[in-house]
Amino acid sequence: MSYLSPSEHRIWTRYMSTDKMRQYRRILETTPEMKRFSIHGGGDTGTVVDNDDDQILELATAIVLHQGGEKSKLEEFTIDFFTVSVLSWNALGNALRELPKLKRLFLRQVHVKNDDGETMPVLLTENLLSKCPTLEQLHMVDCHLNAMAAQDIARQLAMKHSKLQVLSLEGNSIGNVGVKCIGRVLDCNSSLLALDIDRVGCSMDAWVVLADSLKRNPSLLRLSCSGNGGLDPVVEKVALTSESETTDTSSDIRSSFGHPFEEMLCFNTTLLTIQPPRITSQIEFLLRLNRAGRKWIGDESMAKLFPRILHRVRQDPDVVFYFLKAQSGTMLQTACAGTTIKS
Repeated sequence: MSYLSPSEHRIWTRYMSTDKMRQYRRILETTPEMKRFSIHGGGDTGTVVDNDDDQILELATAIVLHQGGEKSKLEEFTIDFFTVSVLSWNALGNALRELPKLKRLFLRQVHVKNDDGETMPVLLTENLLSKCPTLEQLHMVDCHLNAMAAQDIARQLAMKHSKLQVLSLEGNSIGNVGVKCIGRVLDCNSSLLALDIDRVGCSMDAWVVLADSLKRNPSLLRLSCSGNGGLDPVVEKVALTSESETTDTSSDIRSSFGHPFEEMLCFNTTLLTIQPPRITSQIEFLLRLNRAGRKWIGDESMAKLFPRILHRVRQDPDVVFYFLKAQSGTMLQTACAGTTIKS
């Protein structure tokens, strides 16, 4: 229970915010060669609080003066529960540019608003990877990003100099359009190892495009897409029904797949995990096969034969072990040596 009136509570919140910024500046000034730094803009309840431009500008200046430059050791920077103006965000962006060893950037509920109070999500992502060329992990959670912001991130991911390995856009309403933009880039991107698109408001339409790109992606290991449409396990029942009514032909087995990820995994041998688990048993089966070393099968004839074998024995969990064990080739034997298959 609060004993402060609404006006007194606003004054107290603003005072605490100012005092907090003062403490942050003192830390920056007195802690040389810092490797991790976090600034928390919200109150104790995790609410987003508007912050004065003067406070943010002073903080950005302290980052540049005391932690920036060639001697900078800062590798991880976290900003959460902030609402800032365009001027303040530009100042923070320029400060990030002065951190040449920055590898991990976490933004949680960071919102940029113009003078009319409108959220400007594209400003949050604009040239972010160019400002931080050494960035390996970018986490932007619940930052009100839209499809245009996702398209901007995709454009930056397509650049050859991108070193980004982990991208999280969890909780941003980028929708089917945004996921498609990110998905198409995966066709040519070889740096990204993990993609988190939980709760982004997409559906089956986006998974079709994403799956098609992942057929040719050589690097992605982990995909998280929980909290979206088109991931209902009921889809598998439809697929199994259609299989019993049609005959399998060697020319086209696409119609027998219940989810786009199933067909994708017949070609993609690097992806190891998908969240949520067990969208269909076929997807889980193929992921287990990848984790058991399917990528070591480099023979061209085997690559053509593999999808058909998987399709026929999809309900047999032991096929992972027995199929790999039966293959010839020094590389494959080395990859399978000592392999233990777990359910």
